Amino acid sequence: MIRIAQAEATEGLKVKLTFENGVVGTVDFHELAASPLFSPLKNDEFFKGVNIIRDGRALAWGEELEICADSLFLKITRKKAEDIFPKAKANV
Repeated sequence: MIRIAQAEATEGLKVKLTFENGVVGTVDFHELAASPLFSPLKNDEFFKGVNIIRDGRALAWGEELEICADSLFLKITRKKAEDIFPKAKANV
């Protein structure tokens, strides 16, 4: 199971993530913040309030916004779901 160990909001709507398996990378949230649902991320103070929740399984901003660790890990590693979740390949 993929879990986030550390998350640090950096400049430019980016979050540096460290996963429990040692993978480290930065996710840029500019594109996501352009959508109406995630537009609160454009507020610098709100964005800096990022938290790790659900025992490392997600990032959250307040109680309004949440994004799962799996999708962030895939974005950083540029892998496909079936590369790290073998059962996903069987269902495709």
